[in-house]
Amino acid sequence: MSNSKPQRNPVQAIVVAAGSSQRMQGTDKVFSLLLGKPVLAHSIQTFLSCEEIDRLVVVLHPERIDLGIDMCRKYGWEQRVRIVAGAERRQDSVCNGLNALDDSSIVLIHDGARPCIETSLIIEAIQVVQETGAATAAVPVSNTIKKT
Repeated sequence: MSNSKPQRNPVQAIVVAAGSSQRMQGTDKVFSLLLGKPVLAHSIQTFLSCEEIDRLVVVLHPERIDLGIDMCRKYGWEQRVRIVAGAERRQDSVCNGLNALDDSSIVLIHDGARPCIETSLIIEAIQVVQETGAATAAVPVSNTIKKT
C-alpha cells in the first residue's frame, strides 16, 4: 500500500478582463483602485490563495497587457499568472484563455470585474463540478453600483 495522496484532477482558472471599457467612458474598471488595489488584483489574489487552483490565466485587452504584467510584478505573481490577450468578443477572449491552459479536467472562468469572489465559492464550484460535471456559481445581487 502506498501512503501517497490520491491524485486529483487538475483545476485551472481563467479570469477574463479584456473589455474595452465603453460603458465606463474609457475608464478601465478592472484597473480602477478598490481598497488601494486594482479591482482585478482582488480576484487574482483570491484565486491564487486557493490551494485547489493549479494554474491561473488572466485575459486582458491587448492594450492593457503591460498594465497586467506590471501589476503581477508589483504583487509577486509573475511566476504564477499567465497573461494572454483578449479579443473583440467575450467568447473569443474566453477561447484565448482556454487555449493558454494545460490539459485539465476542471476549468473555472471568472469575470475580472467582479472582485468579491470568495475562496469558499471557488471550492464549492470545484466540488460541484467533480460531482456533476458542470456548475455555474452565482451570488444574489442586492444593489448595482454605477459611476455617474
